[in-house]
Amino acid sequence: MIKLIAFFLFFSSFYVIADDSSDGCGLGWQVTKNKTFSATTTRMTTNAFVPPTFGMTSGTIGCEQHGLAKKEAEQLYYANANIQNLSVELALGQGEYVDGLAQVLGCDVSAFSASMQANYPHISTVNGQSLLDSVKHVVKQNLNCNLI
Repeated sequence: MIKLIAFFLFFSSFYVIADDSSDGCGLGWQVTKNKTFSATTTRMTTNAFVPPTFGMTSGTIGCEQHGLAKKEAEQLYYANANIQNLSVELALGQGEYVDGLAQVLGCDVSAFSASMQANYPHISTVNGQSLLDSVKHVVKQNLNCNLI
């Protein structure tokens, strides 16, 4: 009788585990959406071999795009769209495009502008990505700013 109760408790725990909603995205969820033990095992195995990290950053395979990836995309778009104006205004340490970049990055505008002017020789303006990377490097070294 004790073995029967232990057997029942052991296998009933799988039902609790199988009724998960912990992740909900990734290739495993595209394979099966059932909430059974075998489906959960299939999803786990599929997501182990094909991790859903790509889906989280790109917003594909049933995943929403992660907030950090969205912010990075906005920052890069701003830098690419305004590269010429930013090149000039970063050297001057003032201007509406520099103020906009500070806001997109989540920085205080006045401290950001002064730091960019002082560190302009270290800022690459070849393209939007290099500008954004070098500006973030300067911000991390010189400003107490919450980079978004």
